[in-house]
Amino acid sequence: MRIYEIRQAMLHQALPTLGSWFTFGQAGQLIQGLYPSQTLLPLVAITNWLAPVQQVYCIFGLILCAIAASNYLVFKASHLTTNQALLAALTVTYSIPLINLLVYGQLPLALVFIFMPPIFWSLYQLQTNTPHPATATVLGLNIGLTLLTHLPSAFILILLVVLIAGLDLISHRHRFLSFVQAGCWALGIGLPTLVTILVASSQTLAVAKVAQRSFFQWGQLFEEHWHHLGIGPYFGYTPLTLLALTYLALTLWRHDNWRPLKIASLTLFFIYGSNLTLQPLIELVQFPQRFYLYSAQLAIFICLVRLCQQPLGKGVSTIFYIVLASVTLFSAAKTVFHVHQQLQAQTTWQAQPGYHRRLTKITNQTYQQPAFINMRTYRDYLPIEQAPYVKAGKKAFFASEYARDVNQAHSVRPSHFSGNDLHLDKTQPTDFASPVTVNPPKRQHSVPNGIDLWVHLPKSGHYDLPIWQYHYLSYQVFDNGQPRISRVSKQGRLQLKLQAGDHHLQIRLLLPTWLLAAYLTSATSLALLGLYLLCQKRPPYKSKNKAG
Repeated sequence: MRIYEIRQAMLHQALPTLGSWFTFGQAGQLIQGLYPSQTLLPLVAITNWLAPVQQVYCIFGLILCAIAASNYLVFKASHLTTNQALLAALTVTYSIPLINLLVYGQLPLALVFIFMPPIFWSLYQLQTNTPHPATATVLGLNIGLTLLTHLPSAFILILLVVLIAGLDLISHRHRFLSFVQAGCWALGIGLPTLVTILVASSQTLAVAKVAQRSFFQWGQLFEEHWHHLGIGPYFGYTPLTLLALTYLALTLWRHDNWRPLKIASLTLFFIYGSNLTLQPLIELVQFPQRFYLYSAQLAIFICLVRLCQQPLGKGVSTIFYIVLASVTLFSAAKTVFHVHQQLQAQTTWQAQPGYHRRLTKITNQTYQQPAFINMRTYRDYLPIEQAPYVKAGKKAFFASEYARDVNQAHSVRPSHFSGNDLHLDKTQPTDFASPVTVNPPKRQHSVPNGIDLWVHLPKSGHYDLPIWQYHYLSYQVFDNGQPRISRVSKQGRLQLKLQAGDHHLQIRLLLPTWLLAAYLTSATSLALLGLYLLCQKRPPYKSKNKAG
Protein backbone atom coordinates (compact mmCIF):
# COMPACT_ATOMS: atom_id res chain seq x y z
CA MET A 1 0.00 0.00 0.00
CA ARG A 2 2.86 2.38 0.74
CA ILE A 3 4.29 1.89 -2.74
CA TYR A 4 0.87 2.28 -4.33
CA GLU A 5 0.23 5.53 -2.44
CA ILE A 6 3.51 7.02 -3.68
CA ARG A 7 2.89 5.62 -7.15
CA GLN A 8 -0.48 7.28 -7.49
CA ALA A 9 0.82 10.62 -6.25
CA MET A 10 3.67 10.55 -8.78
CA LEU A 11 1.29 9.63 -11.59
CA HIS A 12 -0.49 12.88 -10.71
CA GLN A 13 2.88 14.72 -11.06
CA ALA A 14 3.11 15.28 -7.30
CA LEU A 15 4.73 13.90 -4.18
CA PRO A 16 2.72 12.11 -1.47
CA THR A 17 1.55 14.20 1.47
CA LEU A 18 0.98 13.25 5.10
CA GLY A 19 -2.44 11.74 4.51
CA SER A 20 -3.20 8.47 2.75
CA TRP A 21 -5.65 9.45 0.00
CA PHE A 22 -5.37 6.50 -2.40
CA THR A 23 -5.24 3.70 0.19
CA PHE A 24 -6.55 2.80 3.67
CA GLY A 25 -10.06 3.93 2.87
CA GLN A 26 -9.02 7.13 1.07
CA ALA A 27 -9.83 8.95 4.31
CA GLY A 28 -6.65 10.98 4.85
CA GLN A 29 -5.37 8.85 7.73
CA LEU A 30 -1.77 9.81 8.55
CA ILE A 31 -0.32 6.37 7.90
CA GLN A 32 1.65 7.69 4.93
CA GLY A 33 2.95 10.70 6.85
CA LEU A 34 3.89 9.09 10.15
CA TYR A 35 5.53 6.04 8.63
CA PRO A 36 8.56 7.73 7.01
CA SER A 37 9.12 6.67 3.41
CA GLN A 38 11.33 9.36 1.87
CA THR A 39 14.05 6.89 0.85
CA LEU A 40 11.44 4.85 -1.01
CA LEU A 41 10.61 7.76 -3.33
CA PRO A 42 13.47 7.28 -5.85
CA LEU A 43 12.77 3.54 -6.10
CA VAL A 44 9.12 4.20 -6.91
CA ALA A 45 10.03 6.98 -9.34
CA ILE A 46 12.31 4.82 -11.50
CA THR A 47 9.87 1.88 -11.57
CA ASN A 48 6.60 3.78 -12.03
CA TRP A 49 6.39 2.72 -15.68
CA LEU A 50 5.65 -0.83 -14.54
CA ALA A 51 2.26 -2.26 -13.55
CA PRO A 52 1.62 -2.18 -9.75
CA VAL A 53 2.44 -5.82 -8.95
CA GLN A 54 5.51 -5.91 -11.22
CA GLN A 55 6.66 -2.64 -9.68
CA VAL A 56 6.66 -4.15 -6.19
CA TYR A 57 8.80 -7.10 -7.26
CA CYS A 58 11.16 -4.82 -9.17
CA ILE A 59 11.62 -2.66 -6.07
CA PHE A 60 12.31 -5.81 -4.04
CA GLY A 61 15.06 -6.68 -6.50
CA LEU A 62 16.55 -3.17 -6.42
CA ILE A 63 16.62 -3.22 -2.62
CA LEU A 64 18.46 -6.56 -2.58
CA CYS A 65 20.99 -5.20 -5.11
CA ALA A 66 21.51 -2.08 -2.99
CA ILE A 67 22.00 -4.19 0.16
CA ALA A 68 24.58 -6.33 -1.66
CA ALA A 69 26.42 -3.27 -3.03
CA SER A 70 26.51 -1.58 0.38
CA ASN A 71 27.89 -4.70 2.04
CA TYR A 72 30.43 -5.24 -0.73
CA LEU A 73 31.85 -1.73 -0.39
CA VAL A 74 32.11 -2.02 3.37
CA PHE A 75 33.74 -5.47 3.26
CA LYS A 76 36.25 -4.18 0.71
CA ALA A 77 37.02 -1.28 3.04
CA SER A 78 37.53 -3.84 5.81
CA HIS A 79 40.44 -5.39 3.86
CA LEU A 80 38.70 -8.41 2.40
CA THR A 81 39.80 -9.38 -1.10
CA THR A 82 37.43 -8.73 -3.99
CA ASN A 83 36.23 -12.35 -4.04
CA GLN A 84 35.88 -12.51 -0.27
CA ALA A 85 33.95 -9.23 -0.17
CA LEU A 86 31.59 -10.45 -2.89
CA LEU A 87 30.95 -13.77 -1.13
CA ALA A 88 30.46 -12.06 2.23
CA ALA A 89 28.04 -9.54 0.69
CA LEU A 90 25.98 -12.36 -0.84
CA THR A 91 25.93 -14.18 2.50
CA VAL A 92 24.56 -11.13 4.31
CA THR A 93 22.08 -10.11 1.59
CA TYR A 94 20.47 -13.51 1.20
CA SER A 95 20.21 -14.26 4.89
CA ILE A 96 18.02 -12.13 7.16
CA PRO A 97 17.25 -9.32 4.64
CA LEU A 98 15.79 -11.73 2.06
CA ILE A 99 13.38 -13.29 4.56
CA ASN A 100 12.20 -9.95 5.92
CA LEU A 101 11.61 -8.60 2.42
CA LEU A 102 10.24 -11.54 0.47
CA VAL A 103 8.39 -13.52 3.15
CA TYR A 104 7.29 -10.87 5.64
CA GLY A 105 7.07 -7.94 3.22
CA GLN A 106 8.75 -5.59 5.70
CA LEU A 107 9.78 -3.08 3.08
CA PRO A 108 11.08 -0.23 5.33
CA LEU A 109 12.97 -2.73 7.46
CA ALA A 110 14.62 -4.14 4.33
CA LEU A 111 15.66 -0.64 3.22
CA VAL A 112 17.43 -0.14 6.54
CA PHE A 113 19.72 -3.09 5.73
CA ILE A 114 21.29 -0.81 3.11
CA PHE A 115 22.42 1.64 5.79
CA MET A 116 23.53 -0.85 8.44
CA PRO A 117 26.92 -1.84 6.96
CA PRO A 118 28.25 1.77 6.78
CA ILE A 119 27.00 2.32 10.34
CA PHE A 120 28.86 -0.77 11.56
CA TRP A 121 31.99 0.28 9.63
CA SER A 122 31.86 3.78 11.12
CA LEU A 123 31.47 2.48 14.65
CA TYR A 124 34.46 0.22 14.18
CA GLN A 125 36.52 3.06 12.69
CA LEU A 126 35.87 5.13 15.81
CA GLN A 127 37.53 2.36 17.84
CA THR A 128 40.79 2.56 15.88
CA ASN A 129 43.74 4.82 16.55
CA THR A 130 43.45 6.78 13.29
CA PRO A 131 39.87 6.71 12.00
CA HIS A 132 39.11 8.10 8.58
CA PRO A 133 38.26 11.83 8.78
CA ALA A 134 34.85 11.21 7.14
CA THR A 135 33.84 8.53 9.64
CA ALA A 136 31.50 10.72 11.69
CA THR A 137 29.96 12.08 8.48
CA VAL A 138 29.26 8.61 7.12
CA LEU A 139 27.76 7.58 10.46
CA GLY A 140 25.53 10.66 10.63
CA LEU A 141 24.44 10.25 6.98
CA ASN A 142 23.28 6.67 7.44
CA ILE A 143 21.56 7.26 10.78
CA GLY A 144 19.79 10.23 9.18
CA LEU A 145 18.68 8.15 6.19
CA THR A 146 17.40 5.50 8.60
CA LEU A 147 15.28 8.19 10.27
CA LEU A 148 13.79 8.94 6.84
CA THR A 149 13.04 5.24 6.35
CA HIS A 150 11.91 3.45 9.51
CA LEU A 151 11.56 5.05 12.93
CA PRO A 152 11.85 1.90 15.13
CA SER A 153 15.00 0.90 13.25
CA ALA A 154 16.45 4.36 13.75
CA PHE A 155 15.63 4.15 17.46
CA ILE A 156 17.47 0.84 17.85
CA LEU A 157 20.47 1.89 15.77
CA ILE A 158 20.71 5.13 17.76
CA LEU A 159 20.65 2.98 20.91
CA LEU A 160 23.54 1.00 19.41
CA VAL A 161 25.50 4.21 18.78
CA VAL A 162 24.79 5.42 22.33
CA LEU A 163 26.10 2.11 23.71
CA ILE A 164 29.31 2.46 21.71
CA ALA A 165 29.67 6.11 22.73
CA GLY A 166 29.28 5.12 26.38
CA LEU A 167 31.98 2.48 26.02
CA ASP A 168 34.14 5.12 24.31
CA LEU A 169 33.89 7.32 27.39
CA ILE A 170 34.72 4.42 29.68
CA SER A 171 37.78 3.44 27.64
CA HIS A 172 38.97 7.09 27.33
CA ARG A 173 39.34 6.96 23.55
CA HIS A 174 38.27 10.62 23.40
CA ARG A 175 36.11 10.19 20.29
CA PHE A 176 32.99 11.54 21.93
CA LEU A 177 33.00 14.68 19.76
CA SER A 178 32.87 12.48 16.66
CA PHE A 179 29.67 10.93 17.99
CA VAL A 180 28.27 14.41 18.62
CA GLN A 181 29.17 15.45 15.07
CA ALA A 182 27.46 12.36 13.68
CA GLY A 183 24.42 13.14 15.81
CA CYS A 184 24.21 16.66 14.38
CA TRP A 185 24.29 15.36 10.81
CA ALA A 186 21.67 12.72 11.61
CA LEU A 187 19.46 15.33 13.29
CA GLY A 188 19.60 17.62 10.27
CA ILE A 189 18.89 14.87 7.75
CA GLY A 190 16.18 13.12 9.75
CA LEU A 191 14.49 16.31 10.94
CA PRO A 192 11.23 15.78 8.95
CA THR A 193 10.56 12.50 10.76
CA LEU A 194 11.53 13.83 14.17
CA VAL A 195 9.46 17.00 13.87
CA THR A 196 6.43 15.13 12.53
CA ILE A 197 6.50 12.62 15.38
CA LEU A 198 7.05 15.38 17.95
CA VAL A 199 4.11 17.42 16.70
CA ALA A 200 1.78 14.49 16.06
CA SER A 201 2.48 12.24 19.04
CA SER A 202 0.12 13.97 21.48
CA GLN A 203 -2.72 14.36 18.97
CA THR A 204 -2.79 10.93 17.32
CA LEU A 205 -3.16 7.35 18.50
CA ALA A 206 0.02 5.33 18.75
CA VAL A 207 0.48 1.97 17.09
CA ALA A 208 -1.24 -0.98 18.78
CA LYS A 209 0.79 -2.66 21.50
CA VAL A 210 1.54 -6.35 21.19
CA ALA A 211 2.13 -9.10 23.72
CA GLN A 212 5.67 -9.17 25.08
CA ARG A 213 7.89 -12.17 25.65
CA SER A 214 8.91 -13.19 29.11
CA PHE A 215 12.41 -13.34 30.53
CA PHE A 216 13.07 -16.99 29.69
CA GLN A 217 11.68 -17.03 26.14
CA TRP A 218 14.72 -16.23 24.02
CA GLY A 219 14.28 -19.52 22.26
CA GLN A 220 10.99 -18.35 20.81
CA LEU A 221 12.87 -15.75 18.82
CA PHE A 222 14.29 -18.56 16.69
CA GLU A 223 11.58 -21.18 16.99
CA GLU A 224 9.44 -19.90 14.13
CA HIS A 225 12.48 -19.62 11.87
CA TRP A 226 14.12 -22.95 12.67
CA HIS A 227 11.67 -24.80 10.42
CA HIS A 228 10.98 -21.75 8.35
CA LEU A 229 7.90 -21.94 6.13
CA GLY A 230 7.75 -25.65 6.78
CA ILE A 231 10.71 -26.38 4.48
CA GLY A 232 13.42 -26.98 7.05
CA PRO A 233 16.01 -24.71 8.69
CA TYR A 234 16.84 -21.49 6.85
CA PHE A 235 20.59 -21.31 7.26
CA GLY A 236 20.89 -17.58 6.79
CA TYR A 237 18.39 -16.81 9.55
CA THR A 238 18.82 -19.12 12.52
CA PRO A 239 22.01 -21.24 12.25
CA LEU A 240 24.14 -18.36 10.92
CA THR A 241 22.86 -16.01 13.61
CA LEU A 242 23.50 -18.54 16.37
CA LEU A 243 27.02 -19.20 15.07
CA ALA A 244 27.79 -15.48 14.97
CA LEU A 245 26.42 -14.77 18.45
CA THR A 246 28.29 -17.78 19.85
CA TYR A 247 31.53 -16.50 18.31
CA LEU A 248 31.00 -13.10 19.93
CA ALA A 249 30.35 -14.64 23.33
CA LEU A 250 33.42 -16.90 23.14
CA THR A 251 35.80 -14.13 22.00
CA LEU A 252 34.48 -11.35 24.22
CA TRP A 253 37.52 -11.66 26.49
CA ARG A 254 39.83 -10.37 23.74
CA HIS A 255 40.75 -6.70 24.25
CA ASP A 256 40.78 -5.55 20.62
CA ASN A 257 39.02 -2.86 18.62
CA TRP A 258 36.02 -5.12 18.02
CA ARG A 259 35.23 -5.64 21.68
CA PRO A 260 32.88 -2.62 22.08
CA LEU A 261 30.86 -3.75 19.05
CA LYS A 262 30.67 -7.29 20.42
CA ILE A 263 29.40 -5.97 23.75
CA ALA A 264 26.84 -3.77 21.99
CA SER A 265 25.59 -6.64 19.80
CA LEU A 266 25.14 -9.01 22.75
CA THR A 267 23.52 -6.24 24.80
CA LEU A 268 20.95 -5.47 22.11
CA PHE A 269 20.18 -9.17 21.75
CA PHE A 270 19.77 -9.46 25.52
CA ILE A 271 17.40 -6.45 25.64
CA TYR A 272 15.20 -7.34 22.67
CA GLY A 273 15.31 -11.06 23.31
CA SER A 274 13.52 -10.71 26.64
CA ASN A 275 11.28 -8.42 28.62
CA LEU A 276 13.60 -7.74 31.52
CA THR A 277 12.43 -4.52 33.19
CA LEU A 278 12.48 -2.46 29.99
CA GLN A 279 8.79 -2.68 29.13
CA PRO A 280 8.41 0.97 28.00
CA LEU A 281 11.58 0.73 25.91
CA ILE A 282 10.43 -2.47 24.23
CA GLU A 283 6.85 -1.36 23.65
CA LEU A 284 8.14 1.68 21.78
CA VAL A 285 9.04 -0.51 18.79
CA GLN A 286 5.74 -2.48 18.81
CA PHE A 287 7.23 -5.79 17.64
CA PRO A 288 10.46 -6.24 19.67
CA GLN A 289 10.82 -9.91 18.76
CA ARG A 290 11.71 -8.98 15.17
CA PHE A 291 14.27 -6.36 16.15
CA TYR A 292 16.85 -8.70 17.61
CA LEU A 293 17.99 -8.97 13.98
CA TYR A 294 20.06 -5.78 14.41
CA SER A 295 22.30 -7.48 16.93
CA ALA A 296 22.32 -10.53 14.64
CA GLN A 297 23.39 -8.45 11.63
CA LEU A 298 26.16 -6.82 13.63
CA ALA A 299 27.33 -10.20 14.90
CA ILE A 300 27.38 -11.66 11.37
CA PHE A 301 29.22 -8.57 10.09
CA ILE A 302 31.92 -8.92 12.76
CA CYS A 303 32.35 -12.64 12.06
CA LEU A 304 32.69 -12.19 8.30
CA VAL A 305 35.30 -9.45 8.71
CA ARG A 306 37.26 -11.33 11.36
CA LEU A 307 37.29 -14.51 9.28
CA CYS A 308 39.81 -13.03 6.83
CA GLN A 309 42.07 -11.98 9.71
CA GLN A 310 42.55 -15.45 11.16
CA PRO A 311 45.99 -17.10 10.68
CA LEU A 312 44.60 -19.46 8.03
CA GLY A 313 45.91 -17.92 4.85
CA LYS A 314 43.86 -16.22 2.17
CA GLY A 315 43.13 -19.48 0.37
CA VAL A 316 41.67 -21.24 3.40
CA SER A 317 39.70 -18.15 4.44
CA THR A 318 38.24 -17.87 0.95
CA ILE A 319 37.08 -21.47 1.15
CA PHE A 320 35.15 -20.64 4.32
CA TYR A 321 33.53 -17.67 2.54
CA ILE A 322 32.59 -19.95 -0.37
CA VAL A 323 31.01 -22.48 1.97
CA LEU A 324 28.99 -19.85 3.87
CA ALA A 325 27.80 -18.15 0.68
CA SER A 326 26.92 -21.44 -1.00
CA VAL A 327 24.88 -22.76 1.91
CA THR A 328 23.11 -19.41 2.32
CA LEU A 329 22.31 -19.08 -1.39
CA PHE A 330 21.06 -22.65 -1.59
CA SER A 331 18.79 -22.09 1.39
CA ALA A 332 17.61 -18.78 -0.10
CA ALA A 333 16.85 -20.37 -3.47
CA LYS A 334 14.88 -23.09 -1.74
CA THR A 335 12.82 -20.49 0.12
CA VAL A 336 12.19 -18.39 -3.00
CA PHE A 337 11.04 -21.48 -4.88
CA HIS A 338 8.71 -22.42 -2.01
CA VAL A 339 7.23 -18.91 -1.86
CA HIS A 340 6.69 -19.00 -5.62
CA GLN A 341 4.87 -22.32 -5.32
CA GLN A 342 2.69 -20.90 -2.56
CA LEU A 343 1.74 -17.91 -4.70
CA GLN A 344 0.97 -20.13 -7.66
CA ALA A 345 -1.37 -22.24 -5.54
CA GLN A 346 -3.22 -19.31 -4.00
CA THR A 347 -6.48 -17.97 -5.38
CA THR A 348 -6.88 -14.33 -6.37
CA TRP A 349 -8.32 -12.09 -3.66
CA GLN A 350 -11.98 -11.19 -3.95
CA ALA A 351 -14.23 -8.93 -1.90
CA GLN A 352 -16.09 -11.89 -0.44
CA PRO A 353 -16.05 -13.73 2.92
CA GLY A 354 -13.33 -16.35 3.06
CA TYR A 355 -10.81 -14.50 0.89
CA HIS A 356 -8.31 -13.56 3.59
CA ARG A 357 -5.50 -11.24 2.55
CA ARG A 358 -2.77 -13.57 3.91
CA LEU A 359 -4.13 -16.61 2.07
CA THR A 360 -4.71 -15.04 -1.33
CA LYS A 361 -2.72 -13.20 -3.97
CA ILE A 362 -3.50 -10.02 -5.85
CA THR A 363 -3.25 -8.99 -9.48
CA ASN A 364 -2.95 -5.59 -11.12
CA GLN A 365 -6.74 -5.54 -11.42
CA THR A 366 -7.16 -6.04 -7.67
CA TYR A 367 -5.94 -2.49 -7.05
CA GLN A 368 -8.91 -1.18 -9.01
CA GLN A 369 -11.43 -2.69 -6.59
CA PRO A 370 -12.68 -0.19 -3.98
CA ALA A 371 -13.16 -3.02 -1.48
CA PHE A 372 -9.43 -3.79 -1.66
CA ILE A 373 -8.42 -0.19 -1.06
CA ASN A 374 -10.78 -0.06 1.95
CA MET A 375 -9.96 -3.53 3.28
CA ARG A 376 -7.59 -2.67 6.14
CA THR A 377 -8.34 -0.21 8.92
CA TYR A 378 -5.43 0.40 11.27
CA ARG A 379 -5.75 2.16 14.57
CA ASP A 380 -2.26 3.54 13.92
CA TYR A 381 -2.23 7.33 13.87
CA LEU A 382 -5.97 7.89 13.98
CA PRO A 383 -7.02 11.26 15.46
CA ILE A 384 -6.78 11.36 19.24
CA GLU A 385 -10.58 11.70 19.40
CA GLN A 386 -10.75 7.99 18.57
CA ALA A 387 -9.00 7.05 21.83
CA PRO A 388 -12.23 6.17 23.74
CA TYR A 389 -13.45 3.91 20.95
CA VAL A 390 -10.43 1.84 19.88
CA LYS A 391 -10.44 -1.89 20.45
CA ALA A 392 -7.72 -3.96 22.07
CA GLY A 393 -6.14 -7.34 21.46
CA LYS A 394 -6.95 -9.21 18.27
CA LYS A 395 -9.97 -6.97 17.68
CA ALA A 396 -7.62 -4.02 17.23
CA PHE A 397 -7.25 -5.20 13.62
CA PHE A 398 -10.39 -3.20 12.83
CA ALA A 399 -9.39 -0.36 15.20
CA SER A 400 -12.97 0.76 16.01
CA GLU A 401 -16.42 0.78 14.47
CA TYR A 402 -16.01 4.51 13.88
CA ALA A 403 -12.83 3.84 11.89
CA ARG A 404 -14.59 1.24 9.76
CA ASP A 405 -17.50 3.61 9.22
CA VAL A 406 -15.05 6.12 7.75
CA ASN A 407 -12.50 3.95 5.94
CA GLN A 408 -14.78 1.16 4.78
CA ALA A 409 -18.40 2.36 4.69
CA HIS A 410 -17.71 6.01 3.77
CA SER A 411 -20.81 7.09 5.65
CA VAL A 412 -21.80 10.76 5.55
CA ARG A 413 -23.65 11.10 8.87
CA PRO A 414 -25.31 13.94 10.75
CA SER A 415 -22.96 15.07 13.54
CA HIS A 416 -23.32 14.01 17.15
CA PHE A 417 -24.31 10.45 16.31
CA SER A 418 -23.30 7.69 18.74
CA GLY A 419 -21.95 4.17 18.56
CA ASN A 420 -25.52 2.88 18.78
CA ASP A 421 -26.03 4.21 15.25
CA LEU A 422 -23.29 1.93 13.88
CA HIS A 423 -24.36 -1.49 12.66
CA LEU A 424 -22.73 -4.47 10.99
CA ASP A 425 -24.19 -6.74 8.37
CA LYS A 426 -24.92 -9.80 10.52
CA THR A 427 -25.47 -12.01 7.49
CA GLN A 428 -21.68 -12.17 7.04
CA PRO A 429 -19.15 -14.00 9.23
CA THR A 430 -17.90 -11.85 12.12
CA ASP A 431 -14.40 -11.38 10.73
CA PHE A 432 -15.74 -10.19 7.40
CA ALA A 433 -18.89 -8.37 8.48
CA SER A 434 -19.11 -5.01 6.74
CA PRO A 435 -20.49 -1.90 8.44
CA VAL A 436 -23.88 -0.80 7.15
CA THR A 437 -23.31 2.28 5.01
CA VAL A 438 -25.31 5.45 5.67
CA ASN A 439 -25.64 7.94 2.80
CA PRO A 440 -22.25 7.37 1.11
CA PRO A 441 -20.87 9.85 -1.43
CA LYS A 442 -22.32 9.42 -4.91
CA ARG A 443 -18.78 9.64 -6.23
CA GLN A 444 -15.30 10.35 -4.91
CA HIS A 445 -11.97 11.07 -6.55
CA SER A 446 -8.58 11.11 -4.81
CA VAL A 447 -5.77 13.55 -5.54
CA PRO A 448 -2.26 13.58 -4.00
CA ASN A 449 -3.17 16.06 -1.25
CA GLY A 450 -6.86 15.38 -0.74
CA ILE A 451 -10.11 14.13 -2.17
CA ASP A 452 -13.22 15.31 -4.04
CA LEU A 453 -16.61 14.11 -2.81
CA TRP A 454 -20.00 14.40 -4.48
CA VAL A 455 -22.71 13.99 -1.84
CA HIS A 456 -26.46 14.47 -1.61
CA LEU A 457 -27.93 15.56 1.72
CA PRO A 458 -31.65 15.09 2.53
CA LYS A 459 -31.72 18.00 4.97
CA SER A 460 -29.58 20.86 6.26
CA GLY A 461 -27.34 20.53 9.30
CA HIS A 462 -23.88 19.63 10.55
CA TYR A 463 -22.42 16.54 8.90
CA ASP A 464 -19.42 14.31 9.65
CA LEU A 465 -17.71 13.35 6.40
CA PRO A 466 -15.80 10.05 5.91
CA ILE A 467 -12.52 11.96 6.25
CA TRP A 468 -10.21 12.15 9.25
CA GLN A 469 -9.18 15.63 10.41
CA TYR A 470 -6.31 16.48 12.75
CA HIS A 471 -6.10 19.57 14.98
CA TYR A 472 -2.49 20.40 14.17
CA LEU A 473 -2.94 20.31 10.37
CA SER A 474 -4.57 22.85 8.06
CA TYR A 475 -7.32 21.85 5.64
CA GLN A 476 -8.71 23.78 2.70
CA VAL A 477 -12.35 22.96 1.94
CA PHE A 478 -14.51 24.12 -0.98
CA ASP A 479 -18.26 23.49 -1.22
CA ASN A 480 -19.45 23.88 -4.82
CA GLY A 481 -16.44 26.13 -5.41
CA GLN A 482 -16.98 28.27 -2.29
CA PRO A 483 -14.43 28.15 0.58
CA ARG A 484 -15.73 26.68 3.82
CA ILE A 485 -14.32 26.26 7.32
CA SER A 486 -14.27 22.74 8.74
CA ARG A 487 -13.91 21.59 12.32
CA VAL A 488 -12.93 18.33 14.02
CA SER A 489 -15.91 16.31 15.23
CA LYS A 490 -15.99 14.38 18.50
CA GLN A 491 -14.97 11.23 16.56
CA GLY A 492 -12.10 12.98 14.79
CA ARG A 493 -13.95 13.37 11.48
CA LEU A 494 -14.07 16.41 9.24
CA GLN A 495 -17.28 18.25 10.09
CA LEU A 496 -19.11 20.83 7.94
CA LYS A 497 -22.36 22.75 8.15
CA LEU A 498 -24.16 22.02 4.88
CA GLN A 499 -27.49 22.80 3.26
CA ALA A 500 -29.83 20.18 1.85
CA GLY A 501 -29.13 19.20 -1.75
CA ASP A 502 -26.13 18.22 -3.89
CA HIS A 503 -22.60 19.24 -2.96
CA HIS A 504 -19.25 18.95 -4.66
CA LEU A 505 -16.75 19.03 -1.78
CA GLN A 506 -13.05 19.56 -2.43
CA ILE A 507 -10.87 18.75 0.59
CA ARG A 508 -7.16 19.53 0.54
CA LEU A 509 -4.56 18.87 3.21
CA LEU A 510 -2.03 21.72 3.22
CA LEU A 511 1.67 21.21 3.80
CA PRO A 512 2.48 22.66 7.25
CA THR A 513 5.10 25.40 7.40
CA TRP A 514 7.03 23.52 10.10
CA LEU A 515 7.25 20.44 7.89
CA LEU A 516 8.36 22.48 4.88
CA ALA A 517 11.13 24.01 7.00
CA ALA A 518 12.16 20.53 8.15
CA TYR A 519 12.35 19.28 4.55
CA LEU A 520 14.48 22.27 3.53
CA THR A 521 16.80 21.63 6.48
CA SER A 522 17.09 17.96 5.55
CA ALA A 523 17.80 18.73 1.89
CA THR A 524 20.41 21.33 2.86
CA SER A 525 22.10 18.89 5.26
CA LEU A 526 22.24 16.23 2.55
CA ALA A 527 23.68 18.71 0.05
CA LEU A 528 26.37 19.95 2.45
CA LEU A 529 27.24 16.43 3.51
CA GLY A 530 27.50 15.27 -0.09
CA LEU A 531 29.73 18.22 -0.94
CA TYR A 532 31.95 17.42 2.05
CA LEU A 533 32.32 13.78 1.01
CA LEU A 534 33.11 14.76 -2.58
CA CYS A 535 35.88 17.06 -1.37
CA GLN A 536 37.59 14.21 0.45
CA LYS A 537 40.82 13.15 -1.19
CA ARG A 538 39.95 9.48 -0.71
CA PRO A 539 36.62 7.66 -0.81
CA PRO A 540 35.03 7.61 2.65
CA TYR A 541 35.22 3.83 2.89
CA LYS A 542 39.00 3.68 2.42
CA SER A 543 41.15 3.44 5.50
CA LYS A 544 44.74 2.76 6.45
CA ASN A 545 43.67 0.96 9.58
CA LYS A 546 44.05 -2.78 9.71
CA ALA A 547 41.13 -4.38 11.49
CA GLY A 548 42.14 -5.84 14.75
